[in-house]
Amino acid sequence: MKKFTVIFILFLLITSDCRAENSPKICFKQTCLRLEIADTQNTRINGLMFRKSLPDKSGMLFVFPVEDIYSFWMKNTLIPLDMIWLDKNYKVVHIKPSVPACVTDDCPSYDPGVKAMYVLEVNAGFTELYQIKINDKAYLENDRFK
Repeated sequence: MKKFTVIFILFLLITSDCRAENSPKICFKQTCLRLEIADTQNTRINGLMFRKSLPDKSGMLFVFPVEDIYSFWMKNTLIPLDMIWLDKNYKVVHIKPSVPACVTDDCPSYDPGVKAMYVLEVNAGFTELYQIKINDKAYLENDRFK
């Protein structure tokens, strides 16, 4: 029985690593991030709400059907985030760094004031650490949205 348990645990570790390797990635000039994709109305509404952490070098990419101005209300977001708005060609069009966690009804909305098709949420400090700026270009490995 112990041998079976060890083999099963090894199987789970190997398959979870494979899933992580196959997860979509977005890359900037200096680094890549593993992504969770929010491409339905329900996944975009829930986003990263109630999450207590976000692994390093990972993020959530919100995918919208058309370019438009997309504001985000951060109610029930428990972790500070950087938000990066990208146009249809993955050019950075707006950045809101260090958006604080917010668990009250009085959370602010963040409006980029420019059209975007994607919004990337990452751990706070990411844009400063990797010097992500307006007009920088990102690319998606195995881009399934084009």
